[in-house]
Amino acid sequence: MARYRLLEDDIVCTRTGDLGRYGRVGAVQEGWLLGPGCMRIRHKPGPRLFDAGYLTQYLSGPEAATWLERNATGSVIKNISTGLLSRMPVVLPPLPEQRRIGEALAALDSEMELYGRFGAAVAAVRDRYVERLM
Repeated sequence: MARYRLLEDDIVCTRTGDLGRYGRVGAVQEGWLLGPGCMRIRHKPGPRLFDAGYLTQYLSGPEAATWLERNATGSVIKNISTGLLSRMPVVLPPLPEQRRIGEALAALDSEMELYGRFGAAVAAVRDRYVERLM
């Protein structure tokens, strides 16, 4: 089981179905087990080539999504192998720039999540008013 345990800064993605969803493993998830429908991207020992925050954002972007759509196999349920994913072209600027980009995009993600929750709360209030006013 040890080889399936997640480490902080691993990147997890789906193998089949809803491709193009990536998540960065945080300290809270360290030690969780990787499921059979998922793949893990992990740094190899040695000098770091990528920042996990940057790579998660890059893989979640439109260019990577287009590449996945063009290269995934399967007609009804799309799937991707680790070999195929390893052939995806990835732009890797210098590590300090990767960190800045990853942090900036993560901040935007946090804002989107906050506004999404706010929008859901406003919709719930609106629904209550509709019920009472009609």
